Amino acid sequence: MVTDVTDFSIEVLERSHSIPVLVDFWAPWCGPCRTLGPILEGLARRHESEWELAKVNIDENQELAMKYGVMGIPAVKLFVDGKERDGFTGTKPAQAIEQWLSKTLPTPFDSALAEARKLLDQRQPELAEAMLANILKQDPGNRRAKVMRAQILVFSEPEQAVGLVSDVREGDVEFEIADAVHSLAKLFMQSATPAQMHDSPAKRNCLNAVDALGKGDFDAALTEFIAAMKADRGFYDEYAGKACVAILKYLGDNSEITKKHQRGFGTARDV
Repeated sequence: MVTDVTDFSIEVLERSHSIPVLVDFWAPWCGPCRTLGPILEGLARRHESEWELAKVNIDENQELAMKYGVMGIPAVKLFVDGKERDGFTGTKPAQAIEQWLSKTLPTPFDSALAEARKLLDQRQPELAEAMLANILKQDPGNRRAKVMRAQILVFSEPEQAVGLVSDVREGDVEFEIADAVHSLAKLFMQSATPAQMHDSPAKRNCLNAVDALGKGDFDAALTEFIAAMKADRGFYDEYAGKACVAILKYLGDNSEITKKHQRGFGTARDV
């Protein structure tokens, strides 16, 4: 559904309590607006049961544009439950807008996913995994739940973890963590047959690191993998370096463990 707004309080704020409303602030003289407008309208028709599009001509609604901080156009803002949730300025291709919406639109499982993430951050993976499994019973295609569950299972059921993230593609919001899950799962499957690894001073460090990962001890795992890189960086197709990259992606830039080991990893990599 596409609406040319005449009463913002009713057609956007009140309506957004029933369904999310995407607002396109535009003007007839704006070239980029003429590019973005048809893209948004096409997406609105395709996703009519998920959200609606409301168009606001800023020439006719200058006070409204000022109220919502529209400094440049086109400006797109998503309203949920009467409040602005997120937005962007400028043009984007349809795929990028859909990716943005996929992480921004509310879902019936938002509160449960937030609780599962909290449990995971508190190192209670068993409770988080049970909650995620329940979400996926009700919504098998829930990508956020699948990726989060894969983060837990990658250390015990690597093949199942890979299956959970198999539909995540480059450019998707969850790609970085899904790519880390793929890499870690591959490392675990390779380490299951240590006899295939040739003798090297780095071999014992790598096996110790995998053992630490299986126990959820990322600090010890990175310590051992960095030691392996220093001993023999090329060992087993640069196994230790690839492992470090995967773990650092898995933990994210804000992790204290990531911050602790980034310099050591960089030094070992550049030697």
